[in-house]
Amino acid sequence: MIIVYSFVANFLEPICFLIYTVVLFDRYRSTGLLKYNFLFVYYGFAALLLLLSSILSNNSIDNNWTYNLFFLVTIVIISWYFHLILVNPINKFLVKLLLIVNLLLFLKYVILTNRFLGNYNSEIFGFNFLTIVVYSLIYINQLMKNVKE
Repeated sequence: MIIVYSFVANFLEPICFLIYTVVLFDRYRSTGLLKYNFLFVYYGFAALLLLLSSILSNNSIDNNWTYNLFFLVTIVIISWYFHLILVNPINKFLVKLLLIVNLLLFLKYVILTNRFLGNYNSEIFGFNFLTIVVYSLIYINQLMKNVKE
């Protein structure tokens, strides 16, 4: 039981991203759409990065830089994807604005303070995920406006 718990506790995150990678590869293969190819590459990269992070953590090696890199790549790719699927110009502008704000916050609080290698900044990454929630709500709003009874 301890082995199962240890495996789940340490490697569940990269396994989930690997599942996303497989699904998006299948989606890309069946549709040929470039957006699925980008997401496939992103999720594959994220799975490998999070696997590396888990391995480093299991060997008592600092893995904060892997999460810093993960969140930076995540906000760029997810912003690109939402910019691609949103149709309203105001919403597209909001995506660009939030991406710039995220990048500036990351630059100020992680890069310029020299924390990329050693510190995990939960406030910045909380804002990162809040941004993704906002993107999702905007997209849901777009879908709901197109629903016909």
